Amino acid sequence: MTTFLTIAVSGQELSPFFSALSKNNMFNGSVVVCQAGKEIFSEEYGFSNIENQEKINARSQFPIASVTKTFTATAVLQLKQKGKLKIEDPVQNRLHPKV
Repeated sequence: MTTFLTIAVSGQELSPFFSALSKNNMFNGSVVVCQAGKEIFSEEYGFSNIENQEKINARSQFPIASVTKTFTATAVLQLKQKGKLKIEDPVQNRLHPKV
């Protein structure tokens, strides 16, 4: 689940928020928040391997499943909006080298 915060909060305010979520089994993962290009908060919560009690760390990897479909669809629709492609265009027209 991806959630975007739209309120102004400090890094210090985020720690208890995500700690409470994790403690109540409502969040398991990594959080990085940047403001104006600077990292203001970074923390890991939960386990990368629950059976072995291995905690998530900065080097933990996560499967992204179908998340990229949303980014791809957004990019395609933005290109359509700018008149750079038509939805009906065959995908082969965009692959390089041409197939």
